[in-house]
Amino acid sequence: MKLGVSVCFDIWFPELMRGYQEVDVILHPANFGGQQSFSIAQARALENGQHILTCNRVGKDITSEFTANYCGGSRVYNPRGEELLRLCETQSINTIAIEDLTLAPQYNGIDLQDEINEIRNILA
Repeated sequence: MKLGVSVCFDIWFPELMRGYQEVDVILHPANFGGQQSFSIAQARALENGQHILTCNRVGKDITSEFTANYCGGSRVYNPRGEELLRLCETQSINTIAIEDLTLAPQYNGIDLQDEINEIRNILA
């Protein structure tokens, strides 16, 4: 199993995530304050055919310049974009076994370009 790390906001950039094509699982520590970033992480799992484990911060940062609230809710997505695990908004811990890497295109021999061409031929 090959692991990659994408830190926080990096997951918003698909071109960065495509650089992990040889990776099975992306570990993704984050400081998200809103739910939209989870939708992005889910999309990246589906786009790239990889598991994504987003570990999101909980709590607040209070400084003289700003207050930042972090929403927790860490998640695990499979290569189909399906949510396998969601933690609550408070500090928590859980485990998940990722045993089936055959879902990822790099393990089941799916050539995505061949799939796209086949769909185009069917629709033509």
